[in-house]
Amino acid sequence: PGPFNCSLTAPLTALLNRIFSTRTLGLFDQLGAAALPSYLSGLLIGAEIGGATAARDNTSGMRDAHSGQIMLLGSHPLTAR
Repeated sequence: PGPFNCSLTAPLTALLNRIFSTRTLGLFDQLGAAALPSYLSGLLIGAEIGGATAARDNTSGMRDAHSGQIMLLGSHPLTAR
């Protein structure tokens, strides 16, 4: 699974392990050096969305017509990934 999908349900410890293992991905040529910043960004964005979703789901009385949606703000190349 990609970094975004992994981060949606990963507990903090697992997320930190993935962040620190990013260096290993580069050292063992599992991920190119140019892709490492995007990989890290994906991990963090996924964790942030996962946290926001969990917080939203745990908040009672905050439901509206758009409560099942998540809006991503950013450049088209970034949000299209």
